Amino acid sequence: MLRWLKRRIDGTPDLERFMTSLRGMSAPELGTLVAVATVVRLNMRNAGHLPDAALDIAGGLPPEKQLAAQLKMSDLVRQFQKLGQPSDAAGAMVWSHSMRAGATPELRLLGRQMWCELSRGFGHAPAAIEEIIAVSPNPLPPELGREYRFIPPGLEPMADAPKPSPTGGELTAITAAAVADVKAKWIQFDSTIRMKADVPLSAKMGAFVEPITNFIEDKYPTLTQGPAELFWLTVFTAILESGTHAKDDVNRAIGELKKKYGPR
Repeated sequence: MLRWLKRRIDGTPDLERFMTSLRGMSAPELGTLVAVATVVRLNMRNAGHLPDAALDIAGGLPPEKQLAAQLKMSDLVRQFQKLGQPSDAAGAMVWSHSMRAGATPELRLLGRQMWCELSRGFGHAPAAIEEIIAVSPNPLPPELGREYRFIPPGLEPMADAPKPSPTGGELTAITAAAVADVKAKWIQFDSTIRMKADVPLSAKMGAFVEPITNFIEDKYPTLTQGPAELFWLTVFTAILESGTHAKDDVNRAIGELKKKYGPR
């Protein structure tokens, strides 16, 4: 019984997977998650299930009440998942993982890194809150607009701390997601941007590089912080997999672009 309970409360692999998903999200996407998480927290707080003290790593609640709050939040995540509400489930996960990190010293650093990622979305949260208010059939907590920047005391992002490097498996997942996104954007670009017949494919691909660089920097910053080859491999793989042009033509254009741009 105690071993099962420890696994349920610990959740280290779950937090690591959650971190991987956050690293792959753009700032606007994180803003939406922050907005949803704020709604979940305020609703739970107003219902008496999640007092602010439960999210303070310095404590403040008796152990049995702290445990009850953690279990309540874990159950809420599963309820949202069963109802097919992934956004609400992710919002509840923010607080479930925060409480786990606060209660487990070994998870404290991961918790602070999690909030470092989430804080990238703070600037976009107000717009997301307006959208939620517009579509919500029920009244939302009136304090929503001033509570979205709340970070559990003790889990504040460390100033000047470098972002953690993803593991091999995380980098593979991020790259695969980026390739899929870039491929879709290249197909759209290729079908909408018309150039003269004598313009080489490398020129069209070169015109695609600037906007896609901005996209990758925003949604997949890890790919632009590492070696330049990783960025180019992502873009070139996406174009090759798109099937819009013969592979020989794409490879020839890649060679021309490599000569033109060299190391990024």
